[in-house]
Amino acid sequence: MATGPRPGQMPTAHGVDLFKPHGIVLEEAQAVGAELGLPSWWLNEQASSYVAPGGDPSASRVFDYPGLRVFAASPGHLLAMKALAARPRDVQDIKQLAEMLNPGTPFPMFSH
Repeated sequence: MATGPRPGQMPTAHGVDLFKPHGIVLEEAQAVGAELGLPSWWLNEQASSYVAPGGDPSASRVFDYPGLRVFAASPGHLLAMKALAARPRDVQDIKQLAEMLNPGTPFPMFSH
């Protein structure tokens, strides 16, 4: 399973997070990334530690094929995962997701 923003939803999202399986999927993803000139971290497994135990009940299925099912994380779930990860490169994504979910609400933690 992989998670990322819905197509057209987050123009600054930095990558796709892969939860399972391992091995050949990661190898092929790295080959595709290299071919497309993507950074080495465009697909990773690090997000699995930030996923709620029950998954994202609001995730949308964006692709389904025998042996491969891809879901797009809901904005709320993506915001929670990015906030929990606390990576500097996610600040812009967090701002956009927060604004998307709570339009017009000030977020003082981003005012500096």
